[in-house]
Amino acid sequence: PEGQRAFNSIVKTLNEVRWNGKDIVVMDEVKIVPPYGPENCTGKEGQLLSHVKKILQKHHTEESQKSEQRKSASPVPSAS
Repeated sequence: PEGQRAFNSIVKTLNEVRWNGKDIVVMDEVKIVPPYGPENCTGKEGQLLSHVKKILQKHHTEESQKSEQRKSASPVPSAS
């Protein structure tokens, strides 16, 4: 699921990441709620919040590119 992929992206950079129900909590300062986009981050304004948002932005950009590649890689049915 998307939440797990977002969690995995964050944990590559920051090791103090945990689940709290369906929310992702980073260093007990930043909370990310579904659907886990940069706009779904809340916490004290500062470097950590900005960093987490950047990680999620990069994650969503990469996920979109993968999705587009999968669509273009699938065979197009021929009109016969």
